[in-house]
Amino acid sequence: MKLCIGLLLALIAGCNKLHPLQGIRDIHPGQTSLHEALQILSEPTRITQLEGRPDSQVFHWQEYSLQIENKLVQAIFRAPNSTEKSFLYWRHAYRHRPSTLVQLAGSEQWQLTIPQEGMAVIYDGKTDEVTKVVKYEAP
Repeated sequence: MKLCIGLLLALIAGCNKLHPLQGIRDIHPGQTSLHEALQILSEPTRITQLEGRPDSQVFHWQEYSLQIENKLVQAIFRAPNSTEKSFLYWRHAYRHRPSTLVQLAGSEQWQLTIPQEGMAVIYDGKTDEVTKVVKYEAP
């Protein structure tokens, strides 16, 4: 009996580590302030300044990054999970939503934008995988 309880507790503790994006779900681009975001999340590992935009910074954590402009979250960047790495996943999941697909200048990367969802994904043609998921304020 004690072994079963111990295994159950170990499983529960392990499952908590499977959800690194848990706190990020409470952050909404266009609505959440930098102060609120920092209360929800731990301190960032680094902060970078966007070139030519003095009021914009990107706050980086291991699992995601937040673009902050005028102390308001503008976008959330994260790596795709295993299911989301397939470009077909995105085309199928949002097939009933208007979208645009444009090639990024000078690269083999493509950006699929789904404006109604406030979402974009970056697809790398060389690796045949989605490399980044971006969430921004939906209109």
